[in-house]
Amino acid sequence: MKKVLKNIVPSLIIALIIFNLFGLIMDVVNKDGLNMQKYQYTKMLIGCLCIGIGFGLPAIIYDVESIPLSIKTIVHMGIGISTYIIVSIIVGWLPININIYGIIAIVIGQFLISFFIWYLFMRYHRTLVKKMNERIKELNK
Repeated sequence: MKKVLKNIVPSLIIALIIFNLFGLIMDVVNKDGLNMQKYQYTKMLIGCLCIGIGFGLPAIIYDVESIPLSIKTIVHMGIGISTYIIVSIIVGWLPININIYGIIAIVIGQFLISFFIWYLFMRYHRTLVKKMNERIKELNK
């Protein structure tokens, strides 16, 4: 349970930060504030939390040593991005009434953001492992 929370909590935090940044940008762009009705904000917030869980929960796969990193990444990102697409259609972030190029652009944008965040986490963990290995070598001398 602790490992699951360790994966979900950072994902929820990142999802909430992105949600609020986009909300801020949309508020500034619209200049007259965000006009939401019929629990639209609540739906979007719940959607944001679902996306955070959708990316955080499958990250537990990285603890399975017998699976190659490439497969782990495909499974993790496949579940996360699928969750994002489904939730974004439900809450209206991905309007299905626009042309196919608009939908593709939005999905590619999310794909790039997701892999950028994944890349930052990967670099952080590799640096951490490198420091730990160096410390172990020092202690063994």
